[in-house]
Amino acid sequence: MQNEYIKTWPDIMKGKKILYVHGFASSGQSGTVTLLRTLLPSATVIAPDIPIHPAEAMDMLHSVCNDEHPDLIIGTSMGGMMGAYYGAAMLCYVTPKEHLGLPNNSDVRRGVTAFKIAAHAADVGLGKPMARTRDDAISDARAEFNWEKQFDLALDPDRAREYRADAIRESSGENSNPLHGTEYCTMCGPDFCSVRLSGKL
Repeated sequence: MQNEYIKTWPDIMKGKKILYVHGFASSGQSGTVTLLRTLLPSATVIAPDIPIHPAEAMDMLHSVCNDEHPDLIIGTSMGGMMGAYYGAAMLCYVTPKEHLGLPNNSDVRRGVTAFKIAAHAADVGLGKPMARTRDDAISDARAEFNWEKQFDLALDPDRAREYRADAIRESSGENSNPLHGTEYCTMCGPDFCSVRLSGKL
């Protein structure tokens, strides 16, 4: 029996190839692939099972792109990174609420941030000039415990500030050590901060 709630668009992407790149916890037989094939019946959806090891995954995608010459690459944030690495001109973000409901502002914010990370990771992987500048600067700020500079350099500064404030609030009392002030994060705690201890070596 045909599902009256699922509409198909037979003319969209007709005769075109779509490469779907799944995330680490998924496969080429995911529900998204089935939905793409249902919605776009005249397109060819290529969805290989991608290896978990990054080098093997990149080799496979390189081979698939060379052999199939897809017109469109669709993927999760990791799929977006791989697509950008192999020359995608545009990344279209998805949200955590994809296929579940209309995304709200927070969902959109998370989706955009995830794809900013994907695009940035692709630029770094391609060795583009200045791509690592932000990464190196945030590493230096971390080594100096310059929290404000870290926040300013983050892809989502407001979220970074929220995470830091939440971590301090949640750990205050159990991890408080006035001798170290703010020179630690709550992952290792004030007495075992690897960054501060390495600075003393």
